[in-house]
Amino acid sequence: MKIKNKALLPFLFVFLVATPLSFCLSGFNTWRIMGFSDGFFTQWMQNWLIGFLMVYPLALVFVAIAKRIILKIS
Repeated sequence: MKIKNKALLPFLFVFLVATPLSFCLSGFNTWRIMGFSDGFFTQWMQNWLIGFLMVYPLALVFVAIAKRIILKIS
């Protein structure tokens, strides 16, 4: 499958990085705070949703900044 609209590539890239990153980080922090107790999975999914909603827009900004810096120094 090829993406025809190349303008979507940065959004897809950030989505593919932010999704597993926020998933793993929220799982680790949920485990660190409450251990593997009752309600762990539900709490993890709630934390992941909140984390993803925060990480995705921030990652869009930081990836754009990083790209500009790399282009300037290369």
